[in-house]
Amino acid sequence: MGSHGILGGSATMGTCTIDCDKQFYSFLAVVCLLKFIGSASKTSNVLLSVRSVEERDKAVSLGFGMTVLSLGAFIPAPIVFGWIMGE
Repeated sequence: MGSHGILGGSATMGTCTIDCDKQFYSFLAVVCLLKFIGSASKTSNVLLSVRSVEERDKAVSLGFGMTVLSLGAFIPAPIVFGWIMGE
């Protein structure tokens, strides 16, 4: 097969010669934004659940809050990242 793989690609020794700054800064910005949104909403959710929910409902309230947070912040993050990197 020589230096080409099954799909027709090749590899060379040394560092990458392609300038990846734009993709790296896009990745960094998206990750920082999503982490900030996730941490801000998580903190307020815990405070709200601890202060305003009756003692017997606190566990259900925290579980529901984490479910909503996961659906709104943690699951879309890899999808958004993949969409940006594909551009």
